[in-house]
This record gives sequence, C-alpha cells and structure tokens, in this order.
Amino acid sequence: MAADAETNLSADLLADPQDQTGQSFLRVLKPVVLDSSDVANASLTQDQPDQKTLLVHLTEPGSQKMASASAQGVGRRLAVVWNGRVLSAPYINSPIPGPDMNITGSFRNGEEQPLLDVLNHRHPSP
Repeated sequence: MAADAETNLSADLLADPQDQTGQSFLRVLKPVVLDSSDVANASLTQDQPDQKTLLVHLTEPGSQKMASASAQGVGRRLAVVWNGRVLSAPYINSPIPGPDMNITGSFRNGEEQPLLDVLNHRHPSP
C-alpha cells in the first residue's frame, strides 16, 4: 500500500550514477530529507582513483531528520542529489543515527570543490 501512495508523490527522473551507459534512471521523490543547512561541515577523501568519500557531519536537527528518514527507508535507496545530478544512491542497510555519515561515489572532475563549498556554507568560487 505504501508503494501506491508513493506513486502520487512528486518526483524527478534522474540518471542512475551506477549505470555507465546513462540509460537507467532513478525516480527521486521530491521531499528533500536534508539540505546544506543540516550539515555542520563536510570533507572529502579519496581511497581509490575513481572513488571518493564525502564525510558529512550533521547538525542536531539534521541528525534527527536523517535518523527518521533512514529508519523508514531501510532496504531502499537514498539519492544524494546536487545540481540536478544524482551523485550517489546507496541502499540504506540500517538506520543512520548521525551525526556522522559517509557517502561514497564518483564525482566529475572539479565538481567536488563547489559541493564542499556549499556544504561548508561557503559560496562556491566562480
């Protein structure tokens, strides 16, 4: 029954980052779980040449929102969207209580710095 209710929610079709052909799309529901105001700070590490990990420290309200959304979404994917593009859409294996979370994905060259600037409440450089 929940799936039927979700078909009535507003959504965008965005390219699935796991599909290298660009032929697969994800139906991303419009309610935004977190935005940059829910992030205390963020940093980026790179363990492999094509994989980077975004380390995100959430505010207390952000932690509460993520805990609630992730508890309701176990087994489903959580899309991380920036600039109209899905950066990562990992499956939620268990509730994420916060305040720290890691998001691993592929970022286009030069894309990570503006994203970090936004998450760290700095204006991206031109």
